[in-house]
Amino acid sequence: MRLVFSWSLMLIVSSLMAQDGMVAYYSFDACDLSDMAGIGPDASASQSLVCECGVISSGLEFGTGLDSVIFDNSLTTIFSSDFTLSFYVQLDNPADRVDIFSALPESCMIDSSFAIRYNNLTEQFTAEIGERLENLIELEADIDLSVCWHHIIFSKQEDDYFLYYNGALADEQRATRSLTIDPAYNLAISSSACSGVIDNPFTGIIDEIKIFDRFLTPIEISQLSEFPDQIINRDTTLFLGDGIQIVTGESCSPSPSWSPVSGVDDSSILDPFISPTESTTYTLDLPGAGCSTSDTIRINVIDPDELDCENLLLPNAFTPNGDNLNDNFGIANEFIIESLDKFEIYDRWGERVFSTTDKNEKWDATFKGREVNPAMFLYVVAYTCRGESFVISGNVSVLR
Repeated sequence: MRLVFSWSLMLIVSSLMAQDGMVAYYSFDACDLSDMAGIGPDASASQSLVCECGVISSGLEFGTGLDSVIFDNSLTTIFSSDFTLSFYVQLDNPADRVDIFSALPESCMIDSSFAIRYNNLTEQFTAEIGERLENLIELEADIDLSVCWHHIIFSKQEDDYFLYYNGALADEQRATRSLTIDPAYNLAISSSACSGVIDNPFTGIIDEIKIFDRFLTPIEISQLSEFPDQIINRDTTLFLGDGIQIVTGESCSPSPSWSPVSGVDDSSILDPFISPTESTTYTLDLPGAGCSTSDTIRINVIDPDELDCENLLLPNAFTPNGDNLNDNFGIANEFIIESLDKFEIYDRWGERVFSTTDKNEKWDATFKGREVNPAMFLYVVAYTCRGESFVISGNVSVLR
């Protein structure tokens, strides 16, 4: 239960942090077009609203090809300065180029306009904003066909534009000069002037539309994720006899199932308690009427009686170059440590550059806020394993 609470608390805090600067929020949870942020204007629909299961509670369904939503043009002005637009979309039988979001002139020309589309031929989401062809930003994100929900974030910081897809930066581009969107063009969903010309109407579900009047940092971008149809727990390692409470995001699947079922207390629910007797990769299958998907988690099991207390699995070199591969130096086999007395790293002159008593903490090859030069460093680890004290020392090279 503590794990469930901590994850829930983290998501709530993250959500509050990311809401700073929000000017409009359309959740569709009440199956209406009211702005839940209480700041922006309510939107209007071309036809009666129909809501289906969404990322959180309800999402707005566009099912006939004639459905559209129009937002007040006061929101259009947001896109002429720093902004962030975030939303979730589920596609239903897309045909060629599909209009999702747009603010376009009636002529369907690139004239101080903005559009987010899905191209079924290239299997990409595209975001474009521009004045004319000579000053046009076009960003692309490849779609993941294995998932049901697609999280799109389009943002601007000064003259730089960014397109995120499912939490990862997909594309970025710098404008040659500042771009503005004509405030006479209403921001709309599936109501492009290009519909029937070069665009097809959107059919599917839209949910969790959030608009900010500022650029969100990558950390804040990650805080917008709702983890639909996903196992939130990461791959983990347990001692034999222990278990883990699974935590997942919401799902519209009527019949979730886990396999294998060994060690799973209830294989027909999203969040079972799993206590495997051996290392196992578990799969959560989420079948649905319109879309089916799955996710996996690897749970490694260690028998305490078979631990090698002297095997800390410390590498002899690492490359802190920011590519998220081997960027930090630390204890890989932290499960053998009952208590850590010290983990210290020294340069060749004997100055201590890193110290911790947290067995999970890693060194990022910095000292006093500055990157250290490539060199060899000495480490010392004093710890307790299975009631016995150990001191391990060795060398590690920083490579850049």
